[in-house]
Amino acid sequence: MTGTTGMSTLDRMLELCDELLAQRNAEAAYHQLMAALHVVEVEGDREGLNRIVEAAAKQRAYVESAEPAHALSSESSTRRGTKSVYDTIRLHIAAVRERLEHPHKGSAPP
Repeated sequence: MTGTTGMSTLDRMLELCDELLAQRNAEAAYHQLMAALHVVEVEGDREGLNRIVEAAAKQRAYVESAEPAHALSSESSTRRGTKSVYDTIRLHIAAVRERLEHPHKGSAPP
């Protein structure tokens, strides 16, 4: 879907993710990325899903390189006895990919 700026919704959302990271607001960038994942699914945008994968890797690299350890980092998550949000986003991405590739699998019969 293209908005009034001529950019797609996904383009605008990923641009905002980058802006948020530049402002050192990784938490908001992560939630923006999750919202973008939902847009990709609703639009059935398989290529967009690949862009989400790339953006997640970029965000993770930023978070993992922070000193001291960022609250979203694997190190911080391990100390809390949890998984990193970037581990869980991989699960969400895999689930969306499965639903896009097999839209009727698991659906109730008509």
